[in-house]
Amino acid sequence: MWQAAAAAPERGRWIGRHGIERVALFPKGLGLIEIRSFPSGEPARTTAITALRLLADATVLVIDLRRHEGGDERMAALLTSLLFDTEPLYGECVYTGGAKLFAGTSVEPRCVTPRVELLVSDRTSAVARSFAQNIERLGRGHVIYSQRETRPAR
Repeated sequence: MWQAAAAAPERGRWIGRHGIERVALFPKGLGLIEIRSFPSGEPARTTAITALRLLADATVLVIDLRRHEGGDERMAALLTSLLFDTEPLYGECVYTGGAKLFAGTSVEPRCVTPRVELLVSDRTSAVARSFAQNIERLGRGHVIYSQRETRPAR
């Protein structure tokens, strides 16, 4: 279960659920999401979508991957798609024989902020580095590399 932070200047701060360590929207539109892993499964997918919904009003989105430990590439692909305002992403579809069969009509919300900054470090997992590089390669964000070891907050 996520724990709401005690009186803080940001809105919607959550800690520790399905790979998402922290989500915060600070004054002047700075959004922060700290991702520790890309777990698989529906609970992780729902958590990621909810986290990005909280950051819908951000003008700058910072994705902190400095302590990312690894995970499922499909979750990285989902997060990538949620950062682009392109064709609708249908969460409940099945692909068979090259055809897309829709089992539902849910369309996922997008988090289309003007700027996306991705923080990576020496401790960032390979899947998270690949995610960050893809976002940058697609022209959606900028990777900021930190060589310093990040320490957990106490």
